[in-house]
Formats: sequence, C-alpha cells, structure tokens
Amino acid sequence: MTRLSSTVMRRKALPAAKRSCAAPLAGTKALFGCSARPAMAFTDFLDVEHHPHITFRSTSVRKVEEGAFTVVGDLALRGVARPVTLEVQGLGPAVTDPWGAIRRGAQARARVDRKEFGLVWNGVLEAGGVLVGDEVRIEIEVELIQAAEDAKQAA
Repeated sequence: MTRLSSTVMRRKALPAAKRSCAAPLAGTKALFGCSARPAMAFTDFLDVEHHPHITFRSTSVRKVEEGAFTVVGDLALRGVARPVTLEVQGLGPAVTDPWGAIRRGAQARARVDRKEFGLVWNGVLEAGGVLVGDEVRIEIEVELIQAAEDAKQAA
C-alpha cells in the first residue's frame, strides 16, 4: 500500500500504549499482490465504495518476551469489526537515523477467516473447487518514527 495513517500513543508502561491504524483500499495492489481482478477485489469482494478503509484499534498489549508482543484489538473490514490477535516480533532497540529521527521496526502476523467479516463472495472454478480460500493471512512490516517533541523529551 502506498498510503497508511497510523497513530501510536505510548505511555511509560507498554500495556497502556494505544495503537490505531487506517489503510485505504482504493488503488492498492497489496491485498492480492496484483491488479488482475480489480472488479472482484473492489466491487464484489471488498465494496470499497462504501467501505474505503481497513482499520485496527488495539485494546491490549502483552509482552511475551524481549522484542515479542501480543497485540489484541478490533480489525474492521467492510464495515464489520472483529477481535484479532497480532503476534509482533522484532521490536528491537530504538535507532537514531542520520537525520536525528528515532526509529524502530517490527513485524506482525495474524490469520482471520474472511467470512467472519462478511466477505462471502466466491467463484466456482471449471475444474472444481472455489476461487477464494477462507483463511486470510495478515502480514505487517512497520517502521515507527518518534515525533520530534517526544524525541526531545526522551533525550
């Protein structure tokens, strides 16, 4: 995806951190890895005209081990919100880039059943079977950049 809006409000204790994210669906190839079936992706399947964003709002964060967390929250897709657990790995130490910004990166993974979000459209293949599977893998690569005023306070 080319555009993503996200907010992380961090308190001193990590479980008090709140995260929210909104990803626009229009014009993206990221959901399917290609743009071969835009009519299915946007009209029949995701209904982007009426539901232009995927959103996630965390409700809790639990440290599993050093650099690994479980983030529970509500994922909203096509107007339906369901609880989802993200397994977060690789949250390493903060690094100051050459321009003075403080950065951290991480990866998050989850699996959901698309039908729980009302995504029930499917197509039958000539050879048998169906076009779309029920399980959806969510894979997120994120880089967090600390706001300038927060970085000054941390120094």
